[in-house]
Amino acid sequence: MHRELTLVFLPPGGGDTSGWGEHIAEFSLEYPTLAIDLPGAGTKRDQSPLDSLQECAAYVEGCLAASGAKDVALIGYSMGGLIAQLLAIRNPNQFKALVLVATAARIKIRQDILDALQDSPQEAKKLINQFARSPNSQLGTDDSVPTKAMFAYLSATNGYDARGRVNEITTPTVILHGDEDLTCPLKFGEWLNEQIPGSRLNVFSGAGHMLPQQFPGEMRQSIINFLDSL
Repeated sequence: MHRELTLVFLPPGGGDTSGWGEHIAEFSLEYPTLAIDLPGAGTKRDQSPLDSLQECAAYVEGCLAASGAKDVALIGYSMGGLIAQLLAIRNPNQFKALVLVATAARIKIRQDILDALQDSPQEAKKLINQFARSPNSQLGTDDSVPTKAMFAYLSATNGYDARGRVNEITTPTVILHGDEDLTCPLKFGEWLNEQIPGSRLNVFSGAGHMLPQQFPGEMRQSIINFLDSL
């Protein structure tokens, strides 16, 4: 078992780790855990959002240094998966494991969503909800994420592209993806799996972009199995 690992949870597009649902609390029963909200979201709402994924990665690096965490496994969901990839590229051999959930090396955000976040936030959140769910899911997105943070971090996501560098990742990696993901289709997870040396891909049938909420038990077990195999 690898209970000596510290599991570091990185947030999806709103910058708020509450998007992980109950996973952080559940994993904290067996592992040291650290959940990092980005400025402007979650526990950091009083701060100004960051402008780029590079700034997000630097912020996470600072949080990790301040925490003194050792033997870190990065667990990134959607935008958090992009940040995890960037950290692994910037810091070869520093991390023990990468868990990439419903993510890709490049996530293109629809322009109508970005426009609506500035002009009609409620309409934007309806659009986000439409593409976050799988066709068979009734789950919704968290409506509490501040619009300013959501716009900042979705824009930052839209402006980042790691496709030319993910093959540099040497950290043991597992990719968890739903086959009904409309935001980040499965083909992008499959491509990541082909590019990251030695990575594994676990596909969840019937899951959309909200994989952590749709298949919580199955996803947790998949992560535990991966960590135990290291």
